[in-house]
Amino acid sequence: MVSATSYIPLEELTSLEAYPSDEKKVQAFYMESARLVQFLLEEHPEQNFLRFIQSIAGGVKFQDALNQIYGGSYQDLTKFEEAFKKKAISSVPVIKDSDSKSE
Repeated sequence: MVSATSYIPLEELTSLEAYPSDEKKVQAFYMESARLVQFLLEEHPEQNFLRFIQSIAGGVKFQDALNQIYGGSYQDLTKFEEAFKKKAISSVPVIKDSDSKSE
């Protein structure tokens, strides 16, 4: 879980050009990144996430891609961050094993 004190604001998280130098920040970086992906997949249709990743891979900045794909759901980045931060600091990411089979 990302603690409220180690939370990295999305503007900073998405504009990093190198890993943080502080070990605790590195841990927060990975945990928060995993939560961000999980949040986008859980809260919105999967095809939106695929379009979002394709936009970023095509050179669109995070905030612009977020506005293009998810803009109808949030008034602005601040509203998106409010919704995301609640999830990021309140739960542990669940990584689903695609190879596991239900019995």
